[in-house]
Amino acid sequence: SDVCSSYLIITDQDLFGPNTITIGEGRTILPGMSEAKVVAYTASVVNASGCCLTPAFIELLRGFNYPLFRVDDFLCEQAGGMSGYINDEEVLFGTSEFMRLKGLRASAPDTEGDTRLFTAINGEIVGSFPVNYQAMRSVQNALKFLLTTRMHPIFAVRDPNIAPGMLRRKFQTQTDGFDFPPFQQRYELSDPEAGSEDPISGIVGRSGLAAMLAINKIGRQLYQAVRIGLWGCGIVGVVAMLVMFILCAMGDFATMSPFHLTVFQLVFSLCGPLVAYFAKR
Repeated sequence: SDVCSSYLIITDQDLFGPNTITIGEGRTILPGMSEAKVVAYTASVVNASGCCLTPAFIELLRGFNYPLFRVDDFLCEQAGGMSGYINDEEVLFGTSEFMRLKGLRASAPDTEGDTRLFTAINGEIVGSFPVNYQAMRSVQNALKFLLTTRMHPIFAVRDPNIAPGMLRRKFQTQTDGFDFPPFQQRYELSDPEAGSEDPISGIVGRSGLAAMLAINKIGRQLYQAVRIGLWGCGIVGVVAMLVMFILCAMGDFATMSPFHLTVFQLVFSLCGPLVAYFAKR
């Protein structure tokens, strides 16, 4: 998106990097179900979603002799979950609230701050996974900085756990003014293929929210500096033409000597360094 836009798209990878999410030891599997199958199906659906949980579940899958499966008819649900079909079996993954809306009852109570996620296969909950999130200080500072700017952050997050309440608890910050659109719109906004037909004007490596905000700030400063410089050049050109017209009309051709014209050009050439100086500050 345009760096000078007042909107800022934030993905879940900007909030939680690959080393900040782990799967807890308190995971439970329905008796009689293969733990390897449940983990593999869950990791496959999470991988199809492209959310920040993917590295953690792939790491969990390494302990089992199961590959990632192809997910057919993947769908992001509106209630904080996702679904798809693996080997003609319906797989659901999401929060306890999502499971209740699907007519399934989660075994764990739905308490504030609980980040446990559930997997259901063919209409039956077969596993639950406690997810641990590590809040980075750099992200916390970046979120607080966002509250002091005029930028309008849009949280296009795909992780069902990431919500305003969760951000308040993890990062100890207010979330007033943070926009969390419906899940379907979040997937569209965070789609890496979105706008792929537009000409590429730059490449940005996203290594966290703090780095992205720094790049956004520098981009806005550069845009403002170029804009002011263009306006300055236009104004100088108009003033120069008016001065020349007035001097010609008055017949004061001596003032239009090469020396005076050179001084005029040198004085107004200072506009560029001045704009660059104030933009840097």
